[in-house]
Amino acid sequence: MKRIVTAAVAALVLTGSLAGLAGCGVGPSVDELIRDDVASELELIGEDAAASTDAIAANMGQELDALGVDAKAFAQAYTDGYSYSIDAVDVDEEAGTATARVSMSCKSMAKILADFKTAFTDKVNSLDLNGMTQDDLYKLGGETLMDVVAKAEPEKKTLDLVYAKGEDGEWRADESAATELMDALKG
Repeated sequence: MKRIVTAAVAALVLTGSLAGLAGCGVGPSVDELIRDDVASELELIGEDAAASTDAIAANMGQELDALGVDAKAFAQAYTDGYSYSIDAVDVDEEAGTATARVSMSCKSMAKILADFKTAFTDKVNSLDLNGMTQDDLYKLGGETLMDVVAKAEPEKKTLDLVYAKGEDGEWRADESAATELMDALKG
């Protein structure tokens, strides 16, 4: 089950990359470039983002198939209630740094897995396991997982996504931005 968490988060984060942004003084401001970059990445996570759903399905499909769970249905349930807003972008051109403050609501994968473990254990302990096959238990696990994911409430989180201006003049998300996003999704 831990592989499912890792695969889900990796799929969500890796469907896009925080690209380099030119800030040459002509065209959009650094603030606008960073806002556009953050928005393009965070839009990939939303429930209507086919690329994100497909990536989750590709990365988790085998494990979810074993539980009788449709990977796309899982991805849609997981991203249900997801939202974000870019509250501010603070740019320090002299220092070559910028921070995008983002408010995000998303379901916690850690909480989902903890609730799944508890719910599944409770269900199994309440059953007479005589006559149940391994397939029956996997099916029960899949039903329980989908129930837990559907009932999970999004949690509000604040992220500070750091950007830095490279020697080439392009603004890029710092490695910490991907880590912060991944941590927020994991919960």
